[in-house]
Amino acid sequence: MNRIKYFSIALIIFSITLGNIALGQEKSPMPRLLVMDLKPNGVSKEIASSLTDLLDMEIERGRLYQVFSQEDVRLILQNESLKQLLGQDDNTDESLAQIGRAINAPFLLKGSIGKIGNVYAISLDLLDVKEVKALKRINQTLVGDEGGLVGSLRSAALALNLEEKGLTKDISAQLIDKLKIAQKPKKLFLTLSTGYEIPLGPVHDQHDILYFRPPFAHAKVDIDYPYWRMIRFFLSTSFAFTISEQMRLQDKHTARVYNADTNKEIATKFMITTTTLNYSAYKLPLDFGVKIVPETGRFLPFIKIGAGLSYNKYTFADERLGLLQETVNDICKSPYSKNQNYCSLEVWAKPNDDISFLGVDLTTSAGVEWLLSHHIGLKIEATYNFTFALKSEDQLTTQFTSEPIKYESINKDGQAINQKDVYVDLFPVRKLHHGLGFYTGVVAYW
Repeated sequence: MNRIKYFSIALIIFSITLGNIALGQEKSPMPRLLVMDLKPNGVSKEIASSLTDLLDMEIERGRLYQVFSQEDVRLILQNESLKQLLGQDDNTDESLAQIGRAINAPFLLKGSIGKIGNVYAISLDLLDVKEVKALKRINQTLVGDEGGLVGSLRSAALALNLEEKGLTKDISAQLIDKLKIAQKPKKLFLTLSTGYEIPLGPVHDQHDILYFRPPFAHAKVDIDYPYWRMIRFFLSTSFAFTISEQMRLQDKHTARVYNADTNKEIATKFMITTTTLNYSAYKLPLDFGVKIVPETGRFLPFIKIGAGLSYNKYTFADERLGLLQETVNDICKSPYSKNQNYCSLEVWAKPNDDISFLGVDLTTSAGVEWLLSHHIGLKIEATYNFTFALKSEDQLTTQFTSEPIKYESINKDGQAINQKDVYVDLFPVRKLHHGLGFYTGVVAYW
């Protein structure tokens, strides 16, 4: 019997020696830590195994321990009794400490993952192998689905590393909270933003007539639905409107003048000193499309492309024309005389009608979301918008017509005649409007 006993002791010592040789006898600046498999309570073994692997990697990233997994120990140890201890579900701290001492690991980490209802709980215990006592306990809970377990486990590993590095609990809690925000599963995003759109593109049409080119202020609402990995579907609408828009021109304008009696065109260009026209415009778009953005993180850059429809309306006030008239005996005469004595004349032209149309929208944009808390973030976005009007160019042009202006003129025979002129001006809305918009807003997510 004594021989058998001595032989067993020698076998255990030999097994430990082989394990130490296999683990390496060189001195490491990091103490060894044996990480036991997480015990599943109410979750599948596959989930517990995957989280155990992730736990190993997260602790290694902290560079505080030389990590050995339970599987590493199985491959190294030859002693069957120790292997059996590794396979038991009800290990005591003493039996686990025995395994730690066998591989010369001063620390051992054990834990479990459990579920009650929709609440998950991760528990980790760090043991001192020599003293067989718990040095610290870390618990993390999650209300939600399995996808959030990754973030909770990383938070637990981060807490372990930060406390070992001597950081205060306040700093540790802050960083862990940020990690939870980054890893939190997100099911819906709602963004409220304001912005300003600058018109781009040509100023005149093919007939050298000035376009209306309104800059728009936007009050915008976006809804994003995460669909798959980095892909979200979005729905966007806004109320875009102008603020005190005015076309003010000086010495650069062409219009037409008609005789009120004969309706014949007298001139296409006359001496305009100023042209002033106030107008307003608004736009109601409804767009949808695809947004590409990272699944996790707190600083989320994105690009998106979409299409939709918009209702557009332009409303016009009276146009004011400042003219020069010839003066004869202090009386204003025709502006077409070669005589260079003039006085000023003000003419008001009324618009025939407002312009409204339905447009097809194309939009592309890029920006970034910055998540500040578990439900709130900020967004900055730059957008390039196209709107193609579903109306002909004639229907997109408004005409301004004045009342007949009476004055005395001289005909080719030198006789004085009474003249009545009507001033007619045209301004088109662009069939293809495009502009560059910049937006800032608040993001709410769940």
